[in-house]
Amino acid sequence: MTKDQIESKTFKKGLFGYNKDEVNSFLRSVAEDYAELETKYAALESENEVSKKNLMENSVKIYELEKQLEQAAPGSKKEANAANAEANKIINDAKKKANEVIANAKAELAKLKEEMETLKSGSSAKVAEAANKVEAAVEADPITKLKMKSQGGDAPQKLKMTPKAAPEAEPKPAAFR
Repeated sequence: MTKDQIESKTFKKGLFGYNKDEVNSFLRSVAEDYAELETKYAALESENEVSKKNLMENSVKIYELEKQLEQAAPGSKKEANAANAEANKIINDAKKKANEVIANAKAELAKLKEEMETLKSGSSAKVAEAANKVEAAVEADPITKLKMKSQGGDAPQKLKMTPKAAPEAEPKPAAFR
């Protein structure tokens, strides 16, 4: 669900305002989408923590490789150069991969935060607007007010209307038959 879908959502008006079932259905949909975003947000935070941990582990490996290089015999320059090249390759690959994972996680996290805020603000405004419209419709309808007063409740009830019986035909005078 997107911000545009929420903002453009319309409800059919019933006799006394918006269709309650349709509004409730829409609210359930918004709530489910919101819960899904929260779950994605938590998963991305967890993934971000794993990436940070991997970066720390790679930093430790780099440190160990550097120590091994320092301990290598000065006579084995060829081996030192090869180990140095391998260490640099591992370092660069680890840094590149860690930076990509962190950048992706941050971008997705920012996107989810924006979507979550949009849902929060959009759904709250829509719910308040729908409630105000329903309340205004109830207040504007004198029949509903009377019905509510007679039933002693705060919520409007469905009016039960019965059709009027057809008037019986009066007998025609004998002169018109």
